[in-house]
Amino acid sequence: NKNLKKNLRIPFYFICIFLLGTTSIKSQNLSDEVTSFENQANHSLMNNDMYDAIYYFNKAYYLSDEKNKKAELLLKSNECYKTLGLYEEAILSLKQIFPLGLSDTLQFNIKLQLAILNYLKSDFTESLSQLEQIEQYTKSENLKNEVLPIKVMVLNELEAGLKHHSLVTN
Repeated sequence: NKNLKKNLRIPFYFICIFLLGTTSIKSQNLSDEVTSFENQANHSLMNNDMYDAIYYFNKAYYLSDEKNKKAELLLKSNECYKTLGLYEEAILSLKQIFPLGLSDTLQFNIKLQLAILNYLKSDFTESLSQLEQIEQYTKSENLKNEVLPIKVMVLNELEAGLKHHSLVTN
């Protein structure tokens, strides 16, 4: 009975090693595919083919299992949407990112891109809201200073809108 238990342990260890090994291989294969799709997307960017770049960045996004990498891929996809003038699609793309657990820099970049996109689609109130969130939650003074020129532009647009509204109503 003692020998039977001892003999059963060895195959059990081999099974565990085999299962862990195949999981590692699958993970490496997915990582290789993510890299391949990202490379294809970057190649499409160099050829100014934004639609293909979006396609490949999104494929890489769905295959990636690493949170920061997923956020970086969506930020790259967002740049393509922005170049095409598809601001609403870019916003929806960025809203897929759950910021908890991301680096401060990535969280900052996501909020900044949302502010810029809302500005570009003339939703100045939402743009200002994103900028105020950056100011409230960002610890780095250098990053906060990057927001100031955009905030000035947004406030100018909001003020111009108020002046226009008061002229129309009077």
